[in-house]
Amino acid sequence: MLESLGRVAVVGLRNEPIFKSYGLTEKLIDYGVKILPVIPKCESFLGIPCYDELQHIAGEIDIVQVYPETGLNVLKVVQQAIQKGTKVFWIEDSEASEPVRKLLTEAKVYVMEQESPSANIVRTVCRSLVCH
Repeated sequence: MLESLGRVAVVGLRNEPIFKSYGLTEKLIDYGVKILPVIPKCESFLGIPCYDELQHIAGEIDIVQVYPETGLNVLKVVQQAIQKGTKVFWIEDSEASEPVRKLLTEAKVYVMEQESPSANIVRTVCRSLVCH
């Protein structure tokens, strides 16, 4: 079922096994989810090529999952996500700020907050990718 999530870009992902983002992203990969790791200045994550920013990923991105970290410009990530045609913006362990929520709402992007990858089978496959 999770394979139907489509292409999931993970921003704020850490390439060290001690971090929560590493283990949870590894599980998504194990479930067959197509992961696009966004880790600046990193060549690969578990053998998958990494990208410095969302805008460097070719084609549309179905879901952008964000692990907010110090220094991450979430507003910039949102703007790039909208440009990439993202249907779902998933903020892990946090809530969207008002400016972030406003931009996403105006772009008709579904927002998931404070969720983990198993959250109701990723919110029932992100409401069937926002009801197509």
